[in-house]
Amino acid sequence: MNTDAKGPQGVPKKPKRKDSSAGRGESKDQSSRIVVNRDWCKGCGICVEFCPRKVLELDREEKAVVKHPDQCDRCGICRLRCPDLAIELK
Repeated sequence: MNTDAKGPQGVPKKPKRKDSSAGRGESKDQSSRIVVNRDWCKGCGICVEFCPRKVLELDREEKAVVKHPDQCDRCGICRLRCPDLAIELK
């Protein structure tokens, strides 16, 4: 049984990352935030549905709002899925 940490053809396996922003020049500090441009948001809810951490929700006006900013891991799925380009990660 081969117990070394090498993948196919002797290529070392990459270590698993705990933080999805690791290695992308992003940090998860208090200054990091999600910004929703309410003028551009049409309230489709796509960002809410795709957020793996349930950071966003729709408010009474059916606009996306950041409900749990401390739970955001800055994966960027909300920004990528928004058809209106109404979400920024700063």
